Amino acid sequence: MWDISDRTVTVTAGNGVSTLALSGWTGTGTATISKTFHVGDTIDLSTITPAFKTGYNTAGYTKTDSVGTLSGSTYTVGAGNGSITIKATALNTPTCTIQGGATKVYDYDATTLNATSNTSSYDTALESNNSQNPT
Repeated sequence: MWDISDRTVTVTAGNGVSTLALSGWTGTGTATISKTFHVGDTIDLSTITPAFKTGYNTAGYTKTDSVGTLSGSTYTVGAGNGSITIKATALNTPTCTIQGGATKVYDYDATTLNATSNTSSYDTALESNNSQNPT
């Protein structure tokens, strides 16, 4: 027997995302939005606009139910209600400015953080270029 019942797809803001918005979805502009679809309908998740928390960018999609299929940013509605989480997948890289106008991009690979100290490597050539303006 074929069932054409509507299915509700719910999309939730995950790590690094505060709100989601897409016209026509219930709850747009909040952390959870939903809309009713037919089984077999496809949804382009990249049309949903996530509001990223400070420092985050780039969205990723995770299917958090046992129905429907997710391929990249396309979700195909399955035989039950669906749920998806949109989360941030990357952080913005901070930039440090050294007095005197030289700029060094922060290199997280060269930094060691532990409970008692914070050490980092940087170009000493940039430091010597600023010797006229010590701080």
